[in-house]
Amino acid sequence: MTDYFTDDDSVLENKLGISGPKALQDAEQDIVTKKTAKLITEKPPTQFDFNYLKYLHKILFEDIYDFAGKIRTVDIAKADSSVPFAHAPFIIAEGERIFEDLRGKQYLANLGK
Repeated sequence: MTDYFTDDDSVLENKLGISGPKALQDAEQDIVTKKTAKLITEKPPTQFDFNYLKYLHKILFEDIYDFAGKIRTVDIAKADSSVPFAHAPFIIAEGERIFEDLRGKQYLANLGK
């Protein structure tokens, strides 16, 4: 099992050695903003699917978390949030269901503004 939290359970275990929630949030925001700017310049994917979503997660968070781009196997929630992350046993099935639904709707490409 992956250990997702620091020893005191206040923040997600991270490569930056940050132990305070606010400091980690600030670092995440800074890094993800820069990574997003780089991703925007990439060629669009040929397959917009669950694997691409995992790729995006890896790119956005790889400098912060060892688990970036990997499927979680345990339930977690950030200590500073009352909203838990997706229930671990359902991540793969729900991810595939959502992308199948989007594929059937042409990925919402033909919607008006």
